[in-house]
Amino acid sequence: MYSFNKHNPKIIPVLPAKQKNFLDKSGYLVRQLKYLIGLQALLGDNRLYLLKPKKILVWTSYIHTFSSITMLFYSLFQNNYYGATYIVFKCTSCIEFFILVFTSTFIHRKTQREFFKNLESFDTYLKIDKEVNTLMPSYRNILWVVLSSIITVGEYFILIESQLQYSMTNLTIMVHDAEQIFFCAMLRAILLRVRIVKAHVVRVCNPKDTKKVESLDKVEVLSKNVQIDISSLHEVYESLHRCSEQLNSVMSLPMMTMLLSSGLSTIILLKYAFAIFQSDDEPKDRALLVFILIRCIKYTALVIIPCYYSSMTTTQVSIIRKTLHDALNNTQFDRTECRKLKAFFQLTRDSEFAYALWGVINLNMSLPLSYISLCTTYLVIIIQFSKFID
Repeated sequence: MYSFNKHNPKIIPVLPAKQKNFLDKSGYLVRQLKYLIGLQALLGDNRLYLLKPKKILVWTSYIHTFSSITMLFYSLFQNNYYGATYIVFKCTSCIEFFILVFTSTFIHRKTQREFFKNLESFDTYLKIDKEVNTLMPSYRNILWVVLSSIITVGEYFILIESQLQYSMTNLTIMVHDAEQIFFCAMLRAILLRVRIVKAHVVRVCNPKDTKKVESLDKVEVLSKNVQIDISSLHEVYESLHRCSEQLNSVMSLPMMTMLLSSGLSTIILLKYAFAIFQSDDEPKDRALLVFILIRCIKYTALVIIPCYYSSMTTTQVSIIRKTLHDALNNTQFDRTECRKLKAFFQLTRDSEFAYALWGVINLNMSLPLSYISLCTTYLVIIIQFSKFID
């Protein structure tokens, strides 16, 4: 690129602006998750390729990931026996760690890049790309990570007091928590954008209803930046629905793995708590009961949160359908606009924002109830056969 000066007829080359750091190559949504992605890479769960760093940093992270897996499996085959309960719990954590690390590092890399690219294109089209701190605040992910780390450190000291060597499983638990936080952030990002589309649909279908416009919160008020007609809503909805399908394909295997691991670990820990009640070592047992209580509550909470975001997204889409249905019954629209509204209404029915892990397990608020019910059922069965296990 060159510039020409009238007073000095020489052609002066203008060098392109240098990037300040490697994060400038990545999208602005990925940069909002840089601390979470960095923590995951430090734990061995590698998604640094989303930040587009230099090759030497990528290969260094791969070596670190391989080292973490090797160290974990080395600890798995140590000769420290605490009973069948300990072995099952430790093996479950290690297998989960390997699946999560392998999935995040090698599987669906292209799909994850396309997900963030499509989401950024959606924001640009709706002119909400400058409100990234509202749509995906980085401080929220940092707070979740800090809270999870504090709980994990507390569990570690409880186990030291109990003289049990579960230390390597703390690494797997932190990977489990960070992965759940990552997917919850993605589910929330889809939810907030669906809310913006819903607010715009309400404003288009009820332009005279000022009460609903005035009652918008800080997320839905961004719909005032949206300047699109009914015809363009089809493209907007399909674009966001495509993002939700990409997210569903990316998180199916990790979420299924974490769900099974959480359920099995909860059952094993509760079975161990039942054995504690029958023992006489009160100081040691009291600390272990606190550990088991915290761990089981955290497992259950990390199952409920993504289900809540998924259910809220489905609820917002149902509100869009109801708004379109009410608008079709009014006479304020002409025949052409009614035809467009009917087409958009049919699109919302055919393309539902419903997450299903591998198309089998629906991610909604009925899942936590089924999760607790299954854990309770199998806990009773294991307690009955506990004398044959340990």
